[in-house]
Amino acid sequence: MQSRQNRPWDYRASAPPVIHLSRLDRLEAHPATFLWMAYAALPIYGSRDNAYRQLIRERCKRMNRRDLIKHSLVGGAAVGFGTLPCLGQSDETPPATQPTPKEVRRRVPTDAKLIDAFVGAAHGDLAKVKEMLASEPPAQKRLGGLILAERELGPGDYETALGGASHMGRRDIALFLLDSGARIDAFSAAMLGYRDVVLALLRAAPSTATTKGPHGYTLLYHAALSGDVDIAAGIKPLLPANAKDFNQALVGSAAAGQLPMTRWLLENGVTDPNVKNGIGNTALTYAVQRNFAEVAEELRKHGAR
Repeated sequence: MQSRQNRPWDYRASAPPVIHLSRLDRLEAHPATFLWMAYAALPIYGSRDNAYRQLIRERCKRMNRRDLIKHSLVGGAAVGFGTLPCLGQSDETPPATQPTPKEVRRRVPTDAKLIDAFVGAAHGDLAKVKEMLASEPPAQKRLGGLILAERELGPGDYETALGGASHMGRRDIALFLLDSGARIDAFSAAMLGYRDVVLALLRAAPSTATTKGPHGYTLLYHAALSGDVDIAAGIKPLLPANAKDFNQALVGSAAAGQLPMTRWLLENGVTDPNVKNGIGNTALTYAVQRNFAEVAEELRKHGAR
């Protein structure tokens, strides 16, 4: 057994010694020790002499590759000096590995006119929505396709098919889109009356109550379409004083014929029962046109005309 004085330096020692370059030749048979000592000397030699780094690489070339790879984990991880020069890498940070073409699934842009037609159909034509999805190429569908596509109607006004179905109160279309892979959000959940989902979102992110959906339609508006007063009550405390959300929601509630919701809105925040929506209709206009007599009567009681 070799004496401690005659053995190569023990890499388990608490502190590495200062080594002379000539000793590296004697250590090539001990890969872990070699790497440990080489790195111990790196701050001493390597910082002022790149020849030292080149010397380490040359020595490594003569070492057994299997031992070098196995023990480089010991030497490199223990001293924490980063990438081993023994592995033939330069001092410069290598570029990130680029994925091969097979690893990249490139999304082919969907025709804007096709997206516009699909989102438009989702506002009220279930048969057309089904037809367009059925004829969509499988490759496009796998990458999201029309289901996830959105159109921009103005600065910041983005709308998906699900968004259109939701603010129109088309429960049937929204459910079909969700079954086809659309991503549910707070607005569609509120329109569908998914109370637990909406209330959970409000607890997790209170700002959801004041976030605007497509065309500026509020979360309260979508809740009014469902007629779920409990959802509306959960939104109310999170709205600012004198919020206009109630006026907008009243139009949606009347258009959907939701009498309990209409009463709740009139009693809990509506400041103008005659407010008009984007196409110039009031709550009373919809109630009369769609023969929601009780809703129309309730509106007139609160000053609608």
